[in-house]
Amino acid sequence: MTTDNEKQTLLKLKNNGALKLYGIYKRECFLSELNPDPQFCFDTYPDFFSSIEEVLLCARYSKNYYNRNTRLTKKIEKLITDYDEPVFITLTFNDSSLDFLSYDTRRKRVREWLKSQGSLYVANVDYGKENGREHYHAIINKKVDPLTWSYGSCNVKLIFNKNCKALAKYINKLTNHALKDTANRGARIIYSRGLKI
Repeated sequence: MTTDNEKQTLLKLKNNGALKLYGIYKRECFLSELNPDPQFCFDTYPDFFSSIEEVLLCARYSKNYYNRNTRLTKKIEKLITDYDEPVFITLTFNDSSLDFLSYDTRRKRVREWLKSQGSLYVANVDYGKENGREHYHAIINKKVDPLTWSYGSCNVKLIFNKNCKALAKYINKLTNHALKDTANRGARIIYSRGLKI
């Protein structure tokens, strides 16, 4: 569990580019078949890190991010490959839903609607690039009725092609939406209870 102090330090490291730099350093170590050395990283990039503890915090954050990404990717892959008619969904909210329903209530409505449409799903909140408008992306294991979503619009795309290239496209799209910075406003990914990897 990350403490408040560690969260503040991570935010500082993110803002000064150290978190990204550590990711690049770690990838270079992997490509060179070397283990990342926190002391070497600290000595090499003194402008980015003020202590060895900051390097270790970046290493821990990087590992957690990788593990989360791997679990999410496996769940999405299972949804797409193990079922006959999986779909990719974008759910938006109309103005009155955004004005009169709290964030938690909107999130609950998304979960309830997905559960009513199919037994297995993965979803996440996202915010538009231009105006930051809240919406959700989901992959669900079967066809849905978009007319039953009464809080805004529902865009549904059937996942026809399950080859590796198409599979990678859907996995990357949902994973990137789920893990990118704009989706990182304290929100968690929504999973159906029965989705095991």
